[in-house]
Amino acid sequence: MYIRLLTIAMLVAALFVPLRVLAVDTSSSDGQLSREQRLTNAVNGQKLALDDVKKAILVQKCQAAQESLLKLQEKSDKLVELRADTYGTFQKELQAIKLRMARQGVDASEIDLLIGKIQQGLDTFTLVADAYGTSLDDVIAVDCTQKPEQFQAGLVVLRAKRATLLASADNLKRVMDHAKQNTFSQLKKRLTV
Repeated sequence: MYIRLLTIAMLVAALFVPLRVLAVDTSSSDGQLSREQRLTNAVNGQKLALDDVKKAILVQKCQAAQESLLKLQEKSDKLVELRADTYGTFQKELQAIKLRMARQGVDASEIDLLIGKIQQGLDTFTLVADAYGTSLDDVIAVDCTQKPEQFQAGLVVLRAKRATLLASADNLKRVMDHAKQNTFSQLKKRLTV
């Protein structure tokens, strides 16, 4: 009886939920689409329509914006690579600490958990960074004087992916901040006992 009521409630709720809420994010398949398709999908998804005045302003300023985005791309590529290398080095050092502690007969299972959390965060960060890089390439390469709607829609997508990238980077930092208390303090207690 309970299962039947639950099923009916879910069906009724499904009727009132907009399809956009249930739609799967297609960012994973964005890599298979061409630049033109991705930007056209962004324009259609945002239902973007610019009037003549906005188009003229956008066309006038977009090339300068693309130049500054090109500089941003160089900086962000270096920062992404540096962050990935840094956390990769952390993982190697943690593995070395684990081996040293195992030689001393101390259980260091927390380090395995920390290495796993770092790897999971790093994998997410890498995927998000690739998506951000693709969006940045799209916005830089689009002919903004001929297709200002695509440029504008690409900027909106780029801002959203940048926010996701920053959240992913913050997650990695948070893992390391929590490791101080959750991992290293416990290991320190074991070594002093």
